[in-house]
Formats: sequence, C-alpha cells, structure tokens
Amino acid sequence: METLDNETQMIAVEKVLEEMQKAEEYVKNWNACWYERLLDAHCLPLHCEIGEADVRDMERKYEPRYRLANAYYSGDRIGIPLAKETLVGDNTLTGEKT
Repeated sequence: METLDNETQMIAVEKVLEEMQKAEEYVKNWNACWYERLLDAHCLPLHCEIGEADVRDMERKYEPRYRLANAYYSGDRIGIPLAKETLVGDNTLTGEKT
C-alpha cells in the first residue's frame, strides 16, 4: 500500500468527509435514519489504562456509535483520522466517576 504525504492525506480525508456528508443528506431526503459507527479506535487509554468492563460500559453508553473493544495504540503515526472524538466514562481502575 502506498503511503501518502501529510498534505495528500489531508486532501483525501476532506474529500471522504465531503462525500460522507453528501450521502447523509441524500439518505435523509428519503426520510430514513442515518448514523455512523466508528471502529478501530486509536487510543492509548482504551488500549491499556481503562479496564475492559469500563470500555464495555462506554460502548453501551454511546451505543450504537462506537465499537471500542478493538481499540489499539501504536507509537507510529497512523495518518489523519476521519473523526476525532472525546468520550467520557467511568474508570474503575482509577476510581474516576462521570
């Protein structure tokens, strides 16, 4: 697979997001519902700092938008994400409650 430079990645992501928005508008014109499901989260805390039970609780809280069980973290840059979001949930390992 070819690796794109940062500028080309940004252009590609912008075009994908534009097409996704057009598709959403088109489907909504049919009076149909639309939602996105985000997979393959790239997140250090989900990978190694938050317990599996808490990750499952966050999945239920934000259902059906996220599938977090396959979250991963790599020190290598993986490119420009299509979406960046902040999720809030309990962390029984640290005692944090939300």
